[in-house]
Amino acid sequence: MSKLPKIMLVLMIFNFLAAGLFLTGLVNVSSVSALYVTFPLGATFYGLFLIAHLLEKETVAFDADQHRHPDQTNTIDSGESAEYGHGHGTHEPAKA
Repeated sequence: MSKLPKIMLVLMIFNFLAAGLFLTGLVNVSSVSALYVTFPLGATFYGLFLIAHLLEKETVAFDADQHRHPDQTNTIDSGESAEYGHGHGTHEPAKA
């Protein structure tokens, strides 16, 4: 697991534990209602953790594929196109 999913996992656990303390009443935070945002933050970090964890293998496979076939990478050139002018912002086809 790389660094980003670990950070998301730690933030998720921290926010869920804090929210559990606030919601069960073990810690009285009724005067500071802004602290109740910890539960939705925990859910948000959980979602980000899942996305980062699930896509981690895909990005490794994509990078390996790009290194195996460097000549087939899709690069954006200087805006010039055979079909559309010389890249000067014109949207009309080039005249033959």
